[in-house]
Amino acid sequence: MLDIADANENGMLAWEASYWLRTHISMAQAFDDTISLDRAERLIDFLLANRDDTRFAHAELDVQNEPYYSAPLFYLNHRDRAAPGWRRWDGYYNGWRVLLIDDAMITGAIMRYLDLVNEKQAFTRYRKKAAQYLEKVKETVAAHASSFAFGRFANVPGSYYFPDPGGNGLQAGAVPLNMNAAMGVTLLLLEKAQADSGGYRQMAGAIVDYFKLHARVTENGAYVWDYHPQNPGIGATQSGVEDFNHAHLDIGFFYLAYKLGLALTETDMQRFANTLTRNIYRGDGELSWSVDGAEIGDGKNYWPVAFDWIDLAEFDAGVLAIAKAVYQKHYLRPGWARAFLGWAEILRWTFAEQ
Repeated sequence: MLDIADANENGMLAWEASYWLRTHISMAQAFDDTISLDRAERLIDFLLANRDDTRFAHAELDVQNEPYYSAPLFYLNHRDRAAPGWRRWDGYYNGWRVLLIDDAMITGAIMRYLDLVNEKQAFTRYRKKAAQYLEKVKETVAAHASSFAFGRFANVPGSYYFPDPGGNGLQAGAVPLNMNAAMGVTLLLLEKAQADSGGYRQMAGAIVDYFKLHARVTENGAYVWDYHPQNPGIGATQSGVEDFNHAHLDIGFFYLAYKLGLALTETDMQRFANTLTRNIYRGDGELSWSVDGAEIGDGKNYWPVAFDWIDLAEFDAGVLAIAKAVYQKHYLRPGWARAFLGWAEILRWTFAEQ
């Protein structure tokens, strides 16, 4: 049986549990299903019970003898304190890291739960506890606030940055776009939930501006962008162009930013849809690996076509058809969280069309 601490510290809460949480939320949204909401609530309770500061308070974590190699600056300069985040062991650096992206994956999923509960009258009985979750998310976001900077470089209107492991400020490099986008989802849903008393909208808006400063529009009317706009050439593709898998984090943020009235237009959203339908989709249930379509996929990372990318069906019905074709070919028997989320989102969008 898998040890809970091991699951947490190998990133599984961020990279598996968050997708299970989103699966429950999608099912609840599609079918007004309180059973799914109950499951989501139990999972959120589990996630928060395994946050570093909670485990430290219960004497389950020894941050003095197992210090953070990297974390928000406050916790690098106060080695006797545990961060309100979820640490992960990094074998490359041989140390514990509290990463922006991991915390963003978890808090973003929690905020999607809270947003649904607040939006639907049928779910009012969940709101009292959701308000408690809101305060916990704010703690995690506040811990990372010292890592965000506006206009630090001329080509970066706003971004999170990696903290210096010694606690001496921030490193020069902004985090990759998908990491900004993942936390951007949390920022925007916090702004929506509480009228932005924390400057969340301004931070999210600067991330949008960062993208738009570097994005390219291709001849076929699609958007192409880099994994790391500040440092083009690095990333999960040979060219440094954003890969299809990481891009679901970008698209999830951009879709929400559009819905909440940030500096993205319907034309922008149509261009994102064109990226999928004209660049990435190769026909017959197959996808490319890069958002420019230049690198071929291998079928192993196609799951995101049915979540986040699928929201672009609002602007092009062909997106939903592509998601169904891919899933019918590759994931008729889903084996883990992301494939289950994809099917849940296909159901949600299919019922929304009816």
